Amino acid sequence: MPTPVVTPQIEINPTRIDHPALEFLRSYWEARRAGRAMPSRSDMRPADFKPYLGNIAMVDVLDGGAEFRYRIVGTLLTQYFLTDPTGKTFTETWPDPPGPVAQRVRANLVNIVETHVMVHAWGRLDWLRYPGETFDTLYVPLSDDGKTVNVILNLFTFDRSRALLDRELARQRGENGL
Repeated sequence: MPTPVVTPQIEINPTRIDHPALEFLRSYWEARRAGRAMPSRSDMRPADFKPYLGNIAMVDVLDGGAEFRYRIVGTLLTQYFLTDPTGKTFTETWPDPPGPVAQRVRANLVNIVETHVMVHAWGRLDWLRYPGETFDTLYVPLSDDGKTVNVILNLFTFDRSRALLDRELARQRGENGL
């Protein structure tokens, strides 16, 4: 299987996002933080995310950002990535040595822990046998104490009809996207 290649563009702390789902999360996060550096996990109401739950991942920050654990991973994400990392650490989830996709994801997570601001990433992901799939994602930090990022909420979007058909065919061939 070819090595996955990601060609993202990154925007730190965006003030507006064209994608409606990501703009919803961005503006929701802004409203929930209510003047604080970041909202807490308890400020985020799952019922408010109902249309997007399949595309949501919640990542716990461990050891100050040295490691991460996938607390919740939506069903559409598990279908897209051909694996369910729920309950697993980043290290357990991604291959060793980490490829370019894992390196980019880890860099986004670490950046959020260090800066306390959201990261918008979009671009093209070439992997499996399907080059040129586009994605658009937003990571937002959450903090129970208002100072330390302890959870990162991620909304990952993609062309669902194309990608999920591609993934089902790959799954039938026994391929794993990571």
